[in-house]
Order: sequence, then C-alpha cells, then structure tokens
Amino acid sequence: MFKTGELLKRKIRRYVVPTVAMVVLAAITLVVCAAVSGKVVYIYDGEVVTNLKTGQPTVGEALAEAEIIPGEFDYVEPSTDTAIESGMEIHITRAVPLSLKDGAESREIFTLSATVQEVLAEQGITLVGSDTVVPTPDTAIERGMTVEVRRAKTLEYFGDGGNLTVNTLAGTVSEMLAELGITVGELDFTEPKMD
Repeated sequence: MFKTGELLKRKIRRYVVPTVAMVVLAAITLVVCAAVSGKVVYIYDGEVVTNLKTGQPTVGEALAEAEIIPGEFDYVEPSTDTAIESGMEIHITRAVPLSLKDGAESREIFTLSATVQEVLAEQGITLVGSDTVVPTPDTAIERGMTVEVRRAKTLEYFGDGGNLTVNTLAGTVSEMLAELGITVGELDFTEPKMD
C-alpha cells in the first residue's frame, strides 16, 4: 500500500498539474488571439504618421489608446464615433491660433482655414469699399499670426477745387491729402490739423 502522503502527491500530479497547465495554455491563447485579432489603422497627425494595431471599437478610443488627443477646434476625419476598420486612415487637422483685429475689435481665434480670405469668410467678415486686410487675402495662415482688417473712413473734404466725399484708410489729415494729391502751401492751413 501507499503511504498517505505519497497518495496525495500522485493525485496532485495526476489531476492538478494538468489542470493548471490547461488554464495557463488557455490564458496564453487568449492573449495571442487578442493581439492577432487587432485591426491596423494609420493616424496622420500633421507630419507625424502612427501605425496602430488596436482592438478599440471607435476612432476616438483608438486615438486615446495611441495617446493622441485632438484639441477642441481640431478636425478629425472620420469622426471620433466612427467604427474602426482594418487599414483605416485617420486624419487630424490641427486648428491654428491667430489674432484677428477688425477695426477696434480684437480677439484670439482658432482656425482650420488655409488663407486669410478663408478666415474672413469663416468669421463672417466682409470688406466694403476701400476696406483692406493685412496681410493680403491670399496669404497662407501661420500659427500665431495677426490678421488685421482696416476699415476705411468716410470723410468730407472742403477746399479749393470743391467738396469731396472721401473713403480713406489714412490715419492722419496729411496722409488723406497726400492720397488725394492735394498739396498744402506754406500759408494754407487745415482744420483739423495735419497731424
């Protein structure tokens, strides 16, 4: 007969060891299957491209897994609630901060626009008459730039040669007279003063 301790050892070897081995094998199989079953997506964030193998169900969750966080004004295509598909391309367009001055009003904005003209349209700003914008409308947007809308003023000119209604961007009386090609002589004066 077997001794009590030896019988127990045999039972452990016969039942427990194979059971533990099957549990470990099942766990390894699950990990391998999860790794193999992930879908590969390509994330384009400006100049940076990230290849990600993910098991996440949506674009937003895949971005979070990759530790890529779009800002409030950034544009993600396809949208963050879109279901992940293998081989999917995710494009992030980062919004650019800039200062926008329109006459006396000034504010900081974020834009996805490519040019100054597009920023004006996006913000609902219309140039009228002699209004102008600096830099020019076809200028490419750059991070931190200032876009200034200069509004023309309507003035009345009374002097030699008659009366004129003038739309001008001039900052002083002398600049306005120069725009009109009017020379002020030594004995002439202006009201208000030239400066």
